[in-house]
Amino acid sequence: VGFHLAKHPDCEIKQLPPGKLNAPQILRCRKVLSYAAGKLNLADEMTRGRPGGGAGEDAADQLELVCNDRIVPPEANLMTVRKFYARNSDEMVLHYRWRTQLPSTSMPSTSAPSTPTYSSGTPLPREGHYGRS
Repeated sequence: VGFHLAKHPDCEIKQLPPGKLNAPQILRCRKVLSYAAGKLNLADEMTRGRPGGGAGEDAADQLELVCNDRIVPPEANLMTVRKFYARNSDEMVLHYRWRTQLPSTSMPSTSAPSTPTYSSGTPLPREGHYGRS
């Protein structure tokens, strides 16, 4: 799969050299982010001054890919991006930018789980309340 990798126009981040990249269609976007972070030396900038730092994967966790103004999940592969995100499959352009929301904050809170209900609104019986002792 051929694609272009460029910085997002609204983001203050270094630009990769222009050019078309080729990768297998099963390559995950997470690897594309790792490639961008490595080429931009973001791991060095992020771990500078951190004791015990140095994991190259940390920088890729701070980036996200955008295709046609839609955030691409890191677990998606390039074939999925081409099929569902790219308007023109001939010239797929992926933009990288700083992550707007960290993964830990995008997850729903598990502190107060909601009570599951039937479609009528009646709560489902909870586990352990079936008359067993």
